[in-house]
Amino acid sequence: MSRRWGSNCPKLSRQAASHKSLALAVVAKQQEKGNAREALALLDKALGIFDYPGAHFAKANIFDALKQKEDALRELNYIIERFQDDEVYILARQMRDEIENPPKKGMCFVATAAYGSPMAAEVIALSRFRDNFLLKSALGRSLVKAYYHISPPLAAVIARSHLLRAATRTLVLRPVLQVLVTMGSQATKVHNEGDSKK
Repeated sequence: MSRRWGSNCPKLSRQAASHKSLALAVVAKQQEKGNAREALALLDKALGIFDYPGAHFAKANIFDALKQKEDALRELNYIIERFQDDEVYILARQMRDEIENPPKKGMCFVATAAYGSPMAAEVIALSRFRDNFLLKSALGRSLVKAYYHISPPLAAVIARSHLLRAATRTLVLRPVLQVLVTMGSQATKVHNEGDSKK
């Protein structure tokens, strides 16, 4: 019997240690949530004094860590709508994209794969077109959804080849960007003509 008891002891002590670790993790998580709630309260007080995009971004990060997706998206959308000239705009846009379309293995966007960075001016221009134009209509949202479904494998292939990155930039993305620039200048012209008639 002693042999049998001895063989079970390590199992029991490992289970006890596992339960203790789990209990400590639960306690730490509760403390973390309490700290997060205190931080959110402080950020809200600060925002009551000054509307600072960095504070909204910090709140979005806290909400994301707490798995409160809608609250995080609300803060990110606030930044994207009101602080387009601030450097936090790019970070907010990226974080929103990651929350709405969790990244899969490898690169998820063809433009990011082609230009090598989500911070490239061309990628930002295409993202703004998506945000400000495509996502405003049902057809545009359907196109974006299809793009997110199709793009990961394409982006993975493009990212691995210097030749494919260059070809994608030159033959696909550059013409699209030229159309966007043309559309933007025509919209500006129409807007300015409307102002001059007033």
